[in-house]
Amino acid sequence: AMISIGLGHLVFQADKILSYFVHAQVDGFIVQVSDMKQLNEQSLGSYLDFMVNLQKYTNKPVIALKVPIPLGLSLIAKGIHGFSLGLASIDYFDEQYIKEEKDSFNLYSKFYFPQVLSFLTYPKKDTFAFEQLYNYFGGCNCKWCSGRSAIEIGTGDKGIQLHHWQMMLEEVEQINEYGGNYKVIYLKERIESALNTLNTIPKEILGRQTNTDYYKLLKNLKKII
Repeated sequence: AMISIGLGHLVFQADKILSYFVHAQVDGFIVQVSDMKQLNEQSLGSYLDFMVNLQKYTNKPVIALKVPIPLGLSLIAKGIHGFSLGLASIDYFDEQYIKEEKDSFNLYSKFYFPQVLSFLTYPKKDTFAFEQLYNYFGGCNCKWCSGRSAIEIGTGDKGIQLHHWQMMLEEVEQINEYGGNYKVIYLKERIESALNTLNTIPKEILGRQTNTDYYKLLKNLKKII
């Protein structure tokens, strides 16, 4: 069953919404929540609790649609069946991207760096900006990046997509090596490390990315999970 709902409803009506689905005769749930860019400590906690309780009380697998990586991995650590990433440079589901005829989100590319548990973005036409980021982290040894220069990687969308796919497989496998609450403990340590790393990257390389949704999300997850 597909559940598409606004974040505000989960904050104020989570129990009522949950009661609608507890006895649903379905194989599982795919959950898409809009207004996720408005996440704060309260709404983030409501979202995580709803997802965990939906899977717990229905005993059916739950998959979260279009969530940023740190949030998706937090769901995995809490036992949720799976998650999907956003489209292009969009990390959250938002109806406005469907309603408005805009493609400004295609002006930027993104690359996943496990050291910061997040995508870092760069202007699509500025391969030098990507090269600075890539070289700062010492490159990537995954099979899709190994042996290729930063310029080659930064200008090839297909290779970047394969890099993201490989990284997500490895991140989920790493979390699943732990049992029970140790999954959450491991992820908390990764979040703490990611924030420390973001705070130490030179501004001329990182730019304004400590003001992004990813940075704010990591800070909130550190308090919540």
